[in-house]
Amino acid sequence: MSFLRLSLVAILFTCCSGVAMAQNANEPALATVGMTTRAYVDGARKNWQDTGPRPLNTVIWYPAAAGSPTQQFVATAENTKFFGDPAIGKFFTEIPVAFDAPPLAAAQKRPLILLSHGSTSLSLELMWLGDYLASHGYIVAA
Repeated sequence: MSFLRLSLVAILFTCCSGVAMAQNANEPALATVGMTTRAYVDGARKNWQDTGPRPLNTVIWYPAAAGSPTQQFVATAENTKFFGDPAIGKFFTEIPVAFDAPPLAAAQKRPLILLSHGSTSLSLELMWLGDYLASHGYIVAA
């Protein structure tokens, strides 16, 4: 990793840590969190095996409509392409989300945050952050 990238990551981590510490851990969520997945393809780049186009499996957390039913999210064999091997699910806290719920209707625009989990990681590893940000009004994609 280049010095510039490493420096930017360190600065981002420092800034985010300060913001996270400034937040009240007991602050109530402003919205139910919705979660959905999308499978995109980058036809301009090859996948890691160099056998076809590069998949961009994306998880999106967002403020969901009031009253949307939630359930504990668990990695399963059906969602492996988004969350990896279901066996690793036991290492993560189960977070209640409203899967594929309609978004919260509001007149205001919502900021979009893009989370990069790295090339050898899974979006599931950032679910705690995506959930928190979405519960406070952000749309988050990883």
